[in-house]
Order: sequence, then C-alpha cells, then structure tokens
Amino acid sequence: METLDLNELDKKNHKLKEELHQLETVYNSLDKKNPENKEYIERAEKLMKDINTLINMIIPAIKTLRNN
Repeated sequence: METLDLNELDKKNHKLKEELHQLETVYNSLDKKNPENKEYIERAEKLMKDINTLINMIIPAIKTLRNN
C-alpha cells in the first residue's frame, strides 16, 4: 500500500488554490454580456466549483491524518 506524504498533499492543495486564483482572475476579466463568452463562462464556473469541492475535501483530510 502506498504511503501518503502529507507534505506533498499540502503542496498539491496549495497548487490547486493557486490555479483556482488564476482561473478566477481570467473569469473576472471575461465580458459577461458578450454571448461569445457564454460557453467559457459556464465552463469556468463549473471548473471553479469542482476545484473548490476538491480543496474543501482535502483540507479536512489533511487535518484528520495529522491528528492520527
């Protein structure tokens, strides 16, 4: 069974947060009124939601594993 390196998990979680911030920056720069951007806006919103879900799952897992 593969051992879980909590420091590596922390690094990956931090990288996810950085990627989310970059995506939010691009998302915020999109012209929401331009119909050509509709697909990009929808995809970005879904991706931001999915990344947030991952982050919110990883943080408690790290805390739980550190306490054991």
